Amino acid sequence: PLCRHFSVYQADSSVCPFHMASIFKNPVNKVVESLTRHLEALLSDDEDKKQKAITKLSDDIAQIHFMLYGNSDDDPKPEHITKLVPKLLQADTDLFCKLAQYISLFEFEAKKQTADIMNYIIRRCPKYGADEYIKSKTDGYGHNVIIDCLLRGYHDQHLAQNVGSVLQEMSKRQELAPMLLNEIRITRKKEKASAAVVIADPTDEKANKEQAPEVAGSNKNDEMEERQVVDELFV
Repeated sequence: PLCRHFSVYQADSSVCPFHMASIFKNPVNKVVESLTRHLEALLSDDEDKKQKAITKLSDDIAQIHFMLYGNSDDDPKPEHITKLVPKLLQADTDLFCKLAQYISLFEFEAKKQTADIMNYIIRRCPKYGADEYIKSKTDGYGHNVIIDCLLRGYHDQHLAQNVGSVLQEMSKRQELAPMLLNEIRITRKKEKASAAVVIADPTDEKANKEQAPEVAGSNKNDEMEERQVVDELFV
């Protein structure tokens, strides 16, 4: 009888730890796993699935924002921050990088909170090694995927203020400013001044006919050029 009761206890206990673990799961691990899963869903070809992921991401980002900044009633918990930030900077998941890559898809408030999250981490570069992480995203040609995504958002009226604050924060950090302003290169379509020549003298039909084929051909194969970050900011 004792063995029988013991075996029943064992069977029950095999379920309880799993159930209890799901209830008391570390909130940092929980939100990071959720963020990772929903960011991956953005790659889906299913538009309905992608839209649901965007909505879920708003919740994930709001939770991360709360963990870092707290709110009017609750202060952030240091133990959550020390676990959360390194997870966002892990090379195997690249969550910080993905936030920069997909910020344009996020809902309005999530865009703002994402910028806040990135700024929080950038301000504490030496503590968490964010500067080394960001620099590691630079390839041999001087192209940095994080900075490139932020610069593309800088020319989007719905994103400019948010990503602009992140670029500004980077420019303030001695760990990142030299790289941002002097080393990073951006590949963009070359600006064409020749179009102005075509319409310079509308009465000169011969000149216009000679110029037209050249302009038309250039549209088929747009030339690219390398720019520095400062050049891109003032385009």
